Amino acid sequence: MQIETLMRLEELTLQANERHALDHHTPALILDDKVVSIEHLQEGRSRFRGSLKTSLLAEFVAYLKRHTGGAGFIDADNMTATAFLNLGSKEDPGHADWQAHLDLKATAAYRAIRSIEGSPLSQKQMAEWIEDWSTHMSAVKDGAAIGISTALAAIREISIEAKKNVTSTDRDFGASRSSMEEIEARAKGGLPTHLQFGCHPYPGFRHRDFNLRLSVITGDSPALKLRIVGKEQVEEDIAQEFKALLLEEIGESAELTIGTFRP
Repeated sequence: MQIETLMRLEELTLQANERHALDHHTPALILDDKVVSIEHLQEGRSRFRGSLKTSLLAEFVAYLKRHTGGAGFIDADNMTATAFLNLGSKEDPGHADWQAHLDLKATAAYRAIRSIEGSPLSQKQMAEWIEDWSTHMSAVKDGAAIGISTALAAIREISIEAKKNVTSTDRDFGASRSSMEEIEARAKGGLPTHLQFGCHPYPGFRHRDFNLRLSVITGDSPALKLRIVGKEQVEEDIAQEFKALLLEEIGESAELTIGTFRP
């Protein structure tokens, strides 16, 4: 084979390889008309990226302060926040694949309130729940404080009383009769009307007192139910506190926006 032919074959081979190369800064090749990454063959990544996930507000804030210049978005309805540390700008956009996610986890005490709120419980279940969380709780009857032990004794000794009233009327041309049954739950010493439950809803949040109204469902065996008074307002106040804490703690470390964002 002549030398000119060998040189031509070498030139064609180099040209073919060049057509499959993207850029010397891009760790990828075109194979079978597909872009294939070869970044894993390098000593290191071509750029930093990653995703932090945490349930602690303090850790989320500390991370953003160590890596300033990101863009954060606060979803107060779901008590979450997401920050993009390489989002860039409209003029100089980034890949937005370096992120930090905060998904707040409620404290055990606040989870206990939310798990029981609105659910009918037996006397035994309610009494045991109050005993478990008695250090967070005080009882109120008609506006006056009573001891937890007194409230527990009343809950354990509920009795159902039924009263029947019959009304009869005689007239010249007829008569009528009606009856009404009144069912009432009674307890020795009187049932508490409310329970005051104090706790931090989330780590780093201020201490709150939750006002729980106690009601009795009468039947063959009584059931008891707790309801957070002004629940919607309480949840809105906690969401507002979440926004305020992030805005105060993060400061100028990241540009914060109320809402969600998908890059």
